[in-house]
This record gives sequence, C-alpha cells and structure tokens, in this order.
Amino acid sequence: AILIGVDAYLRPSELLSLTAGSLVPPSPETGEAWSLLLHPASRGQKSKVGESDETIILNSQRLRFLRPALEMMAEAPPETPLWPFDYAMLYRMIAEIGWAMNIALVPYIMRHSGVTIDRAEGARSVEECQKRGSWKHPSSMRRYEKSGRLGDSWRLLSTTPQTHCKQRS
Repeated sequence: AILIGVDAYLRPSELLSLTAGSLVPPSPETGEAWSLLLHPASRGQKSKVGESDETIILNSQRLRFLRPALEMMAEAPPETPLWPFDYAMLYRMIAEIGWAMNIALVPYIMRHSGVTIDRAEGARSVEECQKRGSWKHPSSMRRYEKSGRLGDSWRLLSTTPQTHCKQRS
C-alpha cells in the first residue's frame, strides 16, 4: 500500500479508497504497466479538485515486483477494498516506522515523497509530475517536490537507518 501510495502520489484518503475495481490491468495503451482508476464517475466520486476518472499508470521500475500481487488483488469483486486497514492503522504503522528510524512520519509523506523521488531520479519531468499529482498549477507541485532536501535529509540520518535503506535498495 505504501509503495503504491508513494509511486502514485496519493493522498491517504485516495489510497484507502482503492478497491479491486480501481486496478486496471495492462493494455496496449499502458504496455505492461497496471493502472489505478481514481474517483470513478460511475460511483459519483470526485477528487479534492473536482476531477473524476483520473488514471495513474504504475509504470515505475521499482514497482515491477508487485505485478503478481496486483493480479491477485484484481481478482476480488470490484467493490472489495484493497487494504485491510483504515486511516488510524495506516497512521500508526507509518508513525511506528518513523519512530524506529527516529524520524517523524505521517501518511501524507507518501504524496510528498513520490514527487520528490521522481524528480531527484529524473524519472519524470515537472509536467509529468504535475499531471500525476493532479496539481493544477506548478506552484502547487513545487510545495511538495523537495528533491534538494533529499540529500540533506539523508545526510542528517544516523548510520543505522542509512545502512537499513542501503540494504533494501
């Protein structure tokens, strides 16, 4: 859930509203990538900025290993929630991870982290990031994207979380 939240720049409420019907299998248009359908008009849903039927292609290389899990989750009835937890549990889980690493973390960090990682790696252009995060104006996106802070934050970590992260990459 967290990896998808980060990769898709999702707000916590968007992540928690995903159902099996939100998963769109690969197609000729998306290649081998799965997609997420957010705020389906068929259910009368709209995003924070009033949009419906937003599609986010999960085409990051770092998510390739999730394909079998996405296939299994997509087999559930369309209204089945993707995650067996609510906001309180998500908050606790992320806070506990942060506590273990001596970092203050909240669920909204997924949205901030995704755009920062993509810009720092050069994986997506500013325009692609803006579209992916549904930011209407570049200034809105710039509030979230802090790729310059990424190196500074890394430098401030003690060696224990740095070592842990290096072992996982």
